[in-house]
Amino acid sequence: MSAKHDLNIEDLLSGFDSMKLSALRNAAKLSPLIKERTIGPDCADLSRREVSITILPAAVDSNDTTKENDPNVSNEGPSSIHATPKSEEKKKSAPVTPQFTAIKHSDPTDCTAVQSKLHQQVLERQRLASVQKALAERHNKIRLADEQREAQLAKSLHEASLNVARKVQDSEQRLLHAVREQEKLAQAAAAQRQAQMEEENKRLNDIQAQLKRRQEEMRRKAQLIETVRQSIGQFRVGTETFTKALTVIGVQHATKFTNQKKAIRALQKDFEQLLQGINANQESFYEQHQTAVKQLMDDPSMKTYRFNCQKAINVPVNAISAVNREHFIDKYSKLAALLSGQNVKAGDGMVSINGHPLGRTYCTMLLAKKFVSQADTSISSNASAAFPVAAIAVALWQRFPDFGRFFLAYLHRECPYLVPYYLPQHEGQSQEEFLKTLGYRFADGGVLEKQDQYLKRMSGLARLYAAVIVTVPRKDDPTPHPHGLEYGWRWLTNILNRFPQPDICATLIAEFLQTAGSELHAAYGKQFLKVLRVLQGDYMSALNRIDTGGPKARLEGLIAKILTEGRIERPEGIMSVNFW
Repeated sequence: MSAKHDLNIEDLLSGFDSMKLSALRNAAKLSPLIKERTIGPDCADLSRREVSITILPAAVDSNDTTKENDPNVSNEGPSSIHATPKSEEKKKSAPVTPQFTAIKHSDPTDCTAVQSKLHQQVLERQRLASVQKALAERHNKIRLADEQREAQLAKSLHEASLNVARKVQDSEQRLLHAVREQEKLAQAAAAQRQAQMEEENKRLNDIQAQLKRRQEEMRRKAQLIETVRQSIGQFRVGTETFTKALTVIGVQHATKFTNQKKAIRALQKDFEQLLQGINANQESFYEQHQTAVKQLMDDPSMKTYRFNCQKAINVPVNAISAVNREHFIDKYSKLAALLSGQNVKAGDGMVSINGHPLGRTYCTMLLAKKFVSQADTSISSNASAAFPVAAIAVALWQRFPDFGRFFLAYLHRECPYLVPYYLPQHEGQSQEEFLKTLGYRFADGGVLEKQDQYLKRMSGLARLYAAVIVTVPRKDDPTPHPHGLEYGWRWLTNILNRFPQPDICATLIAEFLQTAGSELHAAYGKQFLKVLRVLQGDYMSALNRIDTGGPKARLEGLIAKILTEGRIERPEGIMSVNFW
């Protein structure tokens, strides 16, 4: 096709767009002037004829123009222009301005292009309709698939919920069964523990009953021994007087007196055996309780409990001092609360003696041992430290008598001379074992400690024992002193009635007099000074024959000073009556 017929549809419609009318509306405007059909297969060929279009006057009513442009108004036939006679009259009355008639020649290619465009639009509408139909069918299929999927999902969810409910029910049943079984096991274990505790309590009650009977027996024996000691002392004085008298009477009675003297020696030997039996009874008291708590000490599951008990005891005891009244009472209150069965703080946790059936005995023994150990750790180097420790020990002894018994047991094990009792070496007993019974210690490898170390530790024990004897009980506690001055007087007179031992006897007597001498002098007066004269005379004479060391010289100087001045200075650090 030539360039003449290469037309763009936009160029063909540019004339119509300038008039703001579509091709169909321009056709409606031309239809009154055309008497025959122009569109269709049997229409006349407009390309071969000339069409003259008369442009209507410009002064046409605006209503007619609106009607022509209104798509709702029919554009077929001449009735669209000459609708009513009224309109004709209106046109006649209006002045008519003559217009020129424009004659436009129609190009057959324009109509062909329009028809082609219209045909393409029809095809496009058909295609769009088919696409919409396909989309509708597809949408319908998708909707049906979604409905089926939702139904399947709902069914699956319902089945899953049923399965979950069934599994939950089964789990609850199994859990309930397990809980019931666990409760049965717990009840059985609790019943077993209760039975064990009852059996243990019964055993402990039996032990306590035996201990009470043994203590009563020991008390009666102690009274008997004291009576025997007094009788022996009186008998010894009488024997000496009688011996002097016999020397005047003559030699003829010497043989008879010798026999009586042998009988007296036998009586003294029996008395020594009685003392040994008393000491054995005291040892058995300690051994019985030591055996009882061995079960707790060897139990690995109670390691934490034992550690907390030790911490609850060691921390307050190590901090005992007379720095002020509040500090002193605080340390006593913590220890008393522990032995009373209360929960006390131990590090970051709490502990009570009720945490184990043997907890009370274990803590009481541990506390007594800790107090005795203070003699070695602090009192042996600082004599004044004995009085605060002794004050709290006496207060605890008043409230808890078992504590005092264990305190004496540990004290006598460390230093049997404080009984006073000289332990004999048994047959078959090694020298090391014998020295250990006397309080000596051996380092690793069996090396015996030096004598000055031994005497220093014994000095601390003597200071602690003497401080306990002279300590005045708390003013708020009406309980009498459980181990007062009478026990100190008894110890001093008893050790003077025994044959002295080198070093140790002079050391213990000197420390005892320096710590408790002033109170004994105030209580016994002239009788105490008489005892010191006996000590200065007969006892020191016997001691001079076996001892030439420093302790003996120090004791001689101390006795001479006391008898010369007629008084004994109060020791440094002794606590006042109203301190607490």
